[in-house]
Amino acid sequence: MSRCRPVASLLDKTVRGVTWVSQAKGASGTLFVALSEQMTGNLTAWPASAEGMSIEVIAALGTGGNPRPSAAVDLHGRPCVAYIDHGVVKLATRVDTGSWTIEVVGPGTDWPSLAYDDAGGTQLAYLNGSLVYARGTGSPA
Repeated sequence: MSRCRPVASLLDKTVRGVTWVSQAKGASGTLFVALSEQMTGNLTAWPASAEGMSIEVIAALGTGGNPRPSAAVDLHGRPCVAYIDHGVVKLATRVDTGSWTIEVVGPGTDWPSLAYDDAGGTQLAYLNGSLVYARGTGSPA
């Protein structure tokens, strides 16, 4: 069994009050981390690039929410995050450095779980009083 140790170059000492964290790794091996900052109310991403990892705000959700982000990387290598925004499940896709598109999936209360199948289709499970499964035919190129 391998041992896991903190990697100092990935730590950001400015982040405070993190409530939820999710990470994903793309096919090329690049790392992507999504987190919810309780003190700012921001849903934040650390997508890796050739220059290293930079901090980007995906959405300013305000305080009091529990977005519970679920990170994944689509077949085009783009970081994606499913999250809860005050009772609504949303899916954010990074389209360029610092730029995210956000689509509404439907009403939801808890625990989104995002993945992409071998054909590039979106697979998303979440709760809204019962278990909901949402599927897409693929992410746009």
